[in-house]
Amino acid sequence: MTPHDAPLLLQLPRGAQRLLQLPAGSLLQVHSGRLLLCQALSGLLPGLSLADSLWQARCELLPGQVWQAPETLWLRLDTPGQDCLLCLLPAEIPAGLWARARAWLGAWLKSPDLA
Repeated sequence: MTPHDAPLLLQLPRGAQRLLQLPAGSLLQVHSGRLLLCQALSGLLPGLSLADSLWQARCELLPGQVWQAPETLWLRLDTPGQDCLLCLLPAEIPAGLWARARAWLGAWLKSPDLA
């Protein structure tokens, strides 16, 4: 994800794990489900490993909560209890982008394709 990217919508199934590198200032907002953010242990480069020994729980996000990356880092996203729908926004949000992303997401959630 670069600062010029558009919002990205991710849907993770229950029990999924996904590695993601976020630039400093990027935002994650959970729209449904529960998301556990795990950060690589200090001094370790996670590479492509999902092994629990490389990660420590950082925080849990519930619907409506927003988390901002304090620095460029690797995260492991875990969805332990249920499916999770989240939105990623770039670090530098152009004027009005957050409002447009929320409107787009609202329309997408009402889509008959989700039924």
